[in-house]
Amino acid sequence: MAPAPTLSPETALLDALEAARFDQFGINAASTFAGFIQPCDRFFGSDTGRSDAADWMRTAYHDMATYNSADGTGGLDASIRFAEEQARAENAGDAFSNTMQIISSQVGRYISIADSIALAVIVATDNCGGPEIAFRGGRIDAGDPNAPGVHANRIIASLPVGAHSFGGVQHDPFPNIVNERNDTRNTESVAHFDSTFVTFDNNIAESAPPSSLRHFG
Repeated sequence: MAPAPTLSPETALLDALEAARFDQFGINAASTFAGFIQPCDRFFGSDTGRSDAADWMRTAYHDMATYNSADGTGGLDASIRFAEEQARAENAGDAFSNTMQIISSQVGRYISIADSIALAVIVATDNCGGPEIAFRGGRIDAGDPNAPGVHANRIIASLPVGAHSFGGVQHDPFPNIVNERNDTRNTESVAHFDSTFVTFDNNIAESAPPSSLRHFG
């Protein structure tokens, strides 16, 4: 019997990325992202008022926020995994460390942490009512924390005005914004952005008053 052909590194990379993107269910699943968001209001399988999908979105956004167009540094490169970045004021809360627990199980020889963050967002969008997004892999993980790319006040100020489709604002990291909810189905006291906080839609933009959608500098 002839030996099986050896795949080139390029072909192996494409095969791994394709499997991670599309093989989401069943015994041959190459990725388990979809299992965490069935349904989309689950947070590590529990009903707490939070959702894994929202944490993944926030992680990707804050990772991208370090991009510096002047020198080409930063961006979606998984630098958010470093404790130094997670400790910054604009990165309050445990969304990033929670996301990394899930992300770490998807990383392999051909799939970087940064690619896994991008993939998590695509899977969440696809499974929670949003459009299908093309996935391009090949990102290289940062070796060190990036310099801050977005002013902390801009991110924090944008949270309560609804610049998000998923999720909400938690009491613990933002006690001056959100009061305790005392709700058995919202044990983490999350003030949701809108009534469809686990659906990818533009409901928040349609329902929010124009004054709340102004730009924060």
